[in-house]
Amino acid sequence: MLMSRTIDLSTNGAFVRTNRPLPPGATVTLAFNRGVNRNPLMLEAEVVRSGTADGGRQRGIAVRFRDMSDLDESLLSELIDRTRS
Repeated sequence: MLMSRTIDLSTNGAFVRTNRPLPPGATVTLAFNRGVNRNPLMLEAEVVRSGTADGGRQRGIAVRFRDMSDLDESLLSELIDRTRS
């Protein structure tokens, strides 16, 4: 398990700040907290870019979500909407 913080989130993917970057092509499972008394939203993703803190960039990984069901997409959209309001 790798503890990290999601910095940018969309229905297609995310940028995740982490101290342990993973190589492009790696498969990861991300767990998003949906609130009290709710199961986390678990999404499979592929690392598409891994960066270090060089040049003022944040250290972390950019991921693209894979094989999302219609329910996953709906729950993710709800989560994004909630965090923006």
